[in-house]
Amino acid sequence: MPDLAARINAHTGSHYQVVREIGRGGMAIVFLASDLRHGRQVAVKVLRPEVSDGVAAERFHREIRIAARLTHPRIVSVIDSGDANGVLYYIMPFIDAPTLREHLVGHGALPYAEAAGIARDVARALAHAHSCGVVHRDVKPENIMLPGGEAVVTDFGIARAFEGAGGTALTQVGMASGTPLYMSPEQALGECDASGDVYSLGCVLFELLAGRPPFEGHNAMSILTRHTVENAPHVSAINREIPRWMSQLVARCLAKKPEDRLSAAELESLLDPAKNHAALTSLAPPASDRTVAVLPFSDLTASSGHAYLCEGIAEEVLTALANVSGLRVVSRASSFALRDSTLSAHEKARRMGATSLLEGSVQAAGDRLRVNVRLSNSADGLQIWSRRFDGSAEDVFAIEDQITRAVVDQLQPESQVQSVPLVTGPTANIDAHRLYLRGRQALNARTSARLRDSIGFFTSALELDPEFALAHVGVAEAELLLGVYGVKAPNEAMPASRAAADRALTLQPGLGEALAARATTLAVFEWNWAEAERDFLAALLRRHAPPSAAQWYALYVLAPQGRLDEARERLEHALRQDPLSPALTASLGQIAHFAREYDSATAYQSAAIELAADFFPAHLFLGQALTEMGRANDAIRSLTTALELSGRSSEVLAALSAAHASANDLPAANDLHRELVERAATAYVSPVLHGLALVGLGRQEEALDALEAARDCHAADLIWIAARPAFEPIAPSARFAALLREMGLRN
Repeated sequence: MPDLAARINAHTGSHYQVVREIGRGGMAIVFLASDLRHGRQVAVKVLRPEVSDGVAAERFHREIRIAARLTHPRIVSVIDSGDANGVLYYIMPFIDAPTLREHLVGHGALPYAEAAGIARDVARALAHAHSCGVVHRDVKPENIMLPGGEAVVTDFGIARAFEGAGGTALTQVGMASGTPLYMSPEQALGECDASGDVYSLGCVLFELLAGRPPFEGHNAMSILTRHTVENAPHVSAINREIPRWMSQLVARCLAKKPEDRLSAAELESLLDPAKNHAALTSLAPPASDRTVAVLPFSDLTASSGHAYLCEGIAEEVLTALANVSGLRVVSRASSFALRDSTLSAHEKARRMGATSLLEGSVQAAGDRLRVNVRLSNSADGLQIWSRRFDGSAEDVFAIEDQITRAVVDQLQPESQVQSVPLVTGPTANIDAHRLYLRGRQALNARTSARLRDSIGFFTSALELDPEFALAHVGVAEAELLLGVYGVKAPNEAMPASRAAADRALTLQPGLGEALAARATTLAVFEWNWAEAERDFLAALLRRHAPPSAAQWYALYVLAPQGRLDEARERLEHALRQDPLSPALTASLGQIAHFAREYDSATAYQSAAIELAADFFPAHLFLGQALTEMGRANDAIRSLTTALELSGRSSEVLAALSAAHASANDLPAANDLHRELVERAATAYVSPVLHGLALVGLGRQEEALDALEAARDCHAADLIWIAARPAFEPIAPSARFAALLREMGLRN
C-alpha cells in the first residue's frame, strides 16, 4: 500500500516516517515507522480506505482520546492519531514480540499455569481500563502480545471507534464490531459493557487450555447463535489436566447472564497463584440440583370457570422463579403437560428432570383469594414446605411475589434475594389482568376458534389499559398463529401481528415475546431474514427467553435457509430444557424430514404422539415422512387420523391427497384436492397446499402456478418449499429457482 504510506508521510511531516508494512487485518494495515522526534520505533495502524469511509472521524478521534488516557504496564497505549486526507490512523509504541495468536499457532493448548499467567495479565489490564470507564470490546488472541513472555493488551477502546464501519463488522445483521469467536451474547446486539470483556477473556482462556474456542461454526451467525444459548463445555472435560478450580473459573467468565460473571478485578485476584483455590468452590456455576417444576394450580372454587386464574398464577410464579439466578425452572410446556396425570409427585418431577415440585390450589370467593402451595422433594416425594396465602383479588401480584420468595428461601437460602419485587404486575388494572389471563388460556389451546377468542380477550384488556404491553403481545401472537396455521389470509394476519408487536416494543423495549413475534412476521411475511435473525437473537438473550423463540427461530429462519444443523442444535437444546414438549419433538422430526433422514423423522413424530396422542401435527408430519419413504398405505392411515383430530384441516387434506397419489389412487387424490379447491372459494387456503397436491398428481406447471400465487400473497408456508422433499419434482424448474431468488433463499 505505497499510496497509504505516502499519504501518512505527507501528513505527519517531520514527526513520523513510515518504513515498511508489517501486518494487515480486516480493519487496518500496520506500518513500522520511525518517531523522528523521540528516536524510537512506532506502529502506525491505518484504517483501510473502505473502513475509513464508514467511520465518523469525530467519533474516531473522540474514542482514541479516551483510549490514550490509559497508562498501565499491561496496556499498549495510544500515543497519537490523525486524519491524512480522509485516511484515519493511530500510533502506538512498536513492540517486537509475537501475538498470542502466533504463540498458539506454534504451541497449541498451553499448560494451565502459563495460560493462567497470561489471563491474569489481561485481566489486570481490563480491570484498570474498566476502572477508568473504558471497555475494550474486542479481546482476542490477536490483540494480546507477549513481550518477554508476559501479556500486554493492544487496540484498547479502538473497537468502539470502528462501530458502524464495514469490513469484519457483522453488518449483515446490524451487529456491533467484534470477533464472533470471542463475542459475548449481549455484544452481538451492541450492548457491550465491562462484563462483555470478561466473557471474551473467558473465551480466550478456554482456547488457551483446550486448544480451541468454546464455540465454533461454519459462519459468523452460527457461532453467535451458539454463544447465545448453548452452555460451553467444561474445559476440564476436554483437557483432563486442567484442575477443577480453573474449569469453574472459566465457566463463571462464560456465564450467559452478565451479572453472573466475575469482574475483571475478581478474575485477576483469583488467578493469583498465591490464592487458596480450595475456596473457589463458591464460584462454581449454579448447582444443577436446584431445578423446580411448577404444575398448574388446581381450581377449588365452588363455581367453575376459574381455571384461567389458576393457570395464570402458576405461570407467573414460574416466570418469576426463572428470573432468579442459580435456579433452573422447567418450562411451562413440560410442567403443564402433566396437569391431569395420575402419576405421583415423585414420578412427575423425575420425568421433567426436576429436583423439586411446586403444586398449588386456588379458591376464589367474591373478591377474596386463597392460594395453598406445597413444595416437595422429587427424591422421596416428601413435603419440604407448605403455606396458605390469603388476600383480595387486587393482591394477586403480592401473593405471587410471596410464593416466589418463599420457594427461593427454601431452595436457595444463600441467595439473599433483594427486597425489590420478584413479581411485578404487568398492569395496574386488575380487570385487564383477568381478561389477559383468559386470553392466554385461549391462546394456549392453539385451535383456530380459541385463537380468535383470545384476540377478543386481549382487545378487551387493552380497552381497559391501552398501555398493557403483554396484551399487545397476545394480539401479536394470536394473529401470527392464525396466519401461520393458514386460518387467516397472510395480508390480514401478519400486518396486524407486526403492528401489535411494534406497539408492545414501544411500550416495553426489549420485550422478548414481542421480539419473537415480530421476528416471525419478518421471516414468513417479509422474507427479511437478517432482521428476523437479529430479533430472535435479541429475544433469546432475555433473562427469561420466551419458550417459543427457539422453536420459531429454528423453523422460520434457520430451516428455510438450509441451515439444518443449526436448527437441529437449537431445537435439541430447547428440548433438553423442555423434555415433555410434543411441539419441540415434532419440530425436530420436521428438521430430520427436511434433511431427508426419514427414519429419524418418523421416530421423532412417534415420540411426539406418545407425549400427546391428540397432537394432530405429529400425525400429519409422520404421514408426510411415510409418504416420502414409499409407505403410502401407512401414510394414509396416519394422515386419516390427523384429518379427524384437526377437523379436516386444509394442510392435512393436501398431504392426504399427495399420499393417495403416491399410492396410485388418483380418484381419491383428486377428490381431496377438489375439496381443497371448493374450500378456497369461501375461505383462505394457502396456495402452497394446492401446489403440494398438484405435484402429487403430476400437474407440475399448475403446481408452479400455485406457488407463484403463494408468492403474490406471501403465504406463510412458502418459506419451506426449498426444504420440503415433496417439491423436488419441480425444483429444477427455472420458475422455482426464480421464486427462491425473490425470497432471498437458495435451492
